[in-house]
Amino acid sequence: MKLPVYFFLIPLVLYFSVFVIHFSLLTKPGSGDAFMKPTFHQDNVITKFFQLNTEMYRSNQRLTATHPYSSQWYSWPFMSRPIFYWVSENSRIYLLGNPIIWWGSSMAVLLSLMYIIRHRIIKILLAGYFLNLLPFIGIKRIMFLYHYLTGLVFAILILVYLIENIQPFDKHFGRELSAERLRARKIFIGLAVASAVAFIYFAPLTYGLPLSPKAYDARIWLPSWK
Repeated sequence: MKLPVYFFLIPLVLYFSVFVIHFSLLTKPGSGDAFMKPTFHQDNVITKFFQLNTEMYRSNQRLTATHPYSSQWYSWPFMSRPIFYWVSENSRIYLLGNPIIWWGSSMAVLLSLMYIIRHRIIKILLAGYFLNLLPFIGIKRIMFLYHYLTGLVFAILILVYLIENIQPFDKHFGRELSAERLRARKIFIGLAVASAVAFIYFAPLTYGLPLSPKAYDARIWLPSWK
């Protein structure tokens, strides 16, 4: 069986297995049964799986609530709208990603399109990335930045793969493999250091640590973050 088949089959099996465990643990009736067919508890597992997933999709489509910190799927790679959770005097909590990793991985996704024909791994990683965005394109309910987190994992994998494997020049242009490995190592180290610095810098907004108004404004890099 080819790798792309495993790429789709394994996630499907894992996803289905979660519901198998769910159904085996929750066998007693409850208020949620009102959304399901009367025979729900008597159906085999596959019927329950499709019925519950169908109702989950329909329920999401029926939601009409709004939220000031909601965002659309196409804005997630740019992290243009984080989620503001809590404030107490000069302390605030945001769902805000590390800009170095977030924006760096988004750039990597765009750059990877240049190499998609020659690199099979990039094809697989891009497939995983876009498949995680695809379900949100047709959803009308409000969505938030955290819906992008699974896609972000693939974006980071693409970033790492590009640094490790895509070389701007090959040995025919006078660059040896060892030099390219050294270059990749330097990029990794530089990225790790920059990410660590960014983590410390933005940590007060993640953990609710007090900041002066000036320090808070310095961390709000985009107007849409407020």
